[in-house]
Amino acid sequence: MPIDTVKLSVQAAQCLHSQLFLPGAFRSGPLFGHRDDGTLHVAYAAPAGYLRWADHDPARPFTLDPGYVLGWTDALRTVHGESIDWVGGWLSFPDTLTADRATEQPLIRQARTDGLIGDDTVLLCIGWNRHEVEVHAYAAFADDMERLLAVEWLSAAAWHEQ
Repeated sequence: MPIDTVKLSVQAAQCLHSQLFLPGAFRSGPLFGHRDDGTLHVAYAAPAGYLRWADHDPARPFTLDPGYVLGWTDALRTVHGESIDWVGGWLSFPDTLTADRATEQPLIRQARTDGLIGDDTVLLCIGWNRHEVEVHAYAAFADDMERLLAVEWLSAAAWHEQ
C-alpha cells in the first residue's frame, strides 16, 4: 500500500521544533519509526550529529555524521526492537521559514537522487509559518513526480494508543 500519511510522535515534533531555533544554515537529520500499511509513524527525530562548521557545505544539506546516526539507530533498536524498522530524513532552511513547493523542489530532487526519498521513505521539510511549525512530507513513487503527503501531529496519549 502506498504511503499517504506521516504521523509524528511528541518526541519527534519536539526535536524538529527545537531545530528551528538555530538559524543560519540548512539543518537536517534522521527520522526513526515504523511503517503500518500506508502510514509512516515517526517515533524519533534527531539532528545530523557532530558536524563541524568548518566541514559545512551548503550545497550538501543532507550531510549526516554517520557514526552519530549509527549510534542512534543501534540505541533505538536495542530499546524498541523491531518497532523501529524505518529511517527517513528531515530538512530545514537557513532562515527556518517554511518554503514554498517551488523552493523545496530542487532539494527534493537532490534527496531523490541521493536515495533519501522513495516509495517507502519520506523527507520532511520543516519551517515556521506565522509562529507555527509547518511540515511538508515528500515521497517519490516510480516514474511519478514527488508527492506531498498528509502530516499528523499526535499527542502523547494518541501515540501510546497506537
